[in-house]
Amino acid sequence: MTITTAQKKYAEAMHEFINMVDDFEESTPDFAKEVLHDSDYVVITKNEKYAVALCSLSTDECEYDTNLYLDEKLVDYSTVDVNGVTYYINIVETNDIDDLEIATDEDEMKSGNQEIILKSELK
Repeated sequence: MTITTAQKKYAEAMHEFINMVDDFEESTPDFAKEVLHDSDYVVITKNEKYAVALCSLSTDECEYDTNLYLDEKLVDYSTVDVNGVTYYINIVETNDIDDLEIATDEDEMKSGNQEIILKSELK
């Protein structure tokens, strides 16, 4: 069976995560090859799902736009428990500029409060 670039990069990110935490005894979650291939990042967060990154737009048409937008979309996630701490393994993709949604106050709060342990590209 051929391993794709996305699968290899996911395995590398999981190896890096395992080296960061003590007493890791669980197996890392498996995601479908297609999910990894179509996604852009694996993001590991502590205690809650990834709230996705926010961005602002700076173009000639909207130079006065002060809104924050959802730059990414959560595709899938799984959890692992290490010494009583829950870590979320999140698979995300970057939104196209035409698909950006305005972030809510709740999105902004969650994004500001999340604890990102590792974010790694899958492509």
